[in-house]
Amino acid sequence: MKFNTDFDYKERVIQIFEQNHFGKHLHFKFHKIEAGRVSGEMPLINEHLQQDGFAHGGIILAISDLVAGLAAYSITPPPFRVLTAEIKVSHLRPGVGDKLIGYGYVLKRGKNLHFCEAEIFCGTPQKLIAKASTIMAVTKG
Repeated sequence: MKFNTDFDYKERVIQIFEQNHFGKHLHFKFHKIEAGRVSGEMPLINEHLQQDGFAHGGIILAISDLVAGLAAYSITPPPFRVLTAEIKVSHLRPGVGDKLIGYGYVLKRGKNLHFCEAEIFCGTPQKLIAKASTIMAVTKG
């Protein structure tokens, strides 16, 4: 899906990410930033694993929220902000590997709400381990 933007959406996403202490704490690194789409990865370290050695559901939710939210920001001009109103994560298989790779997409842009999705991959070869659906609220901030 193509989105028209009349602002520097790449700079906007990078600027918002620089303010995101949690995303930086996860050592998230961008692969690509496009209007309505963001992808990147984070290392999967011991502290991110649950008792059986798989990626913890909370860390999968966190990267899902991050890439979907940044994708929403890529089509949301200043001074508007984006906040997660709802997120649902479906875990498809255990996450085993050394990194999580996330892809965030805007499905539908709205005046007050953006509907987004995220896909999370892990392992070698990469396997889809989770899909998330989100609703991002657009607020004036």
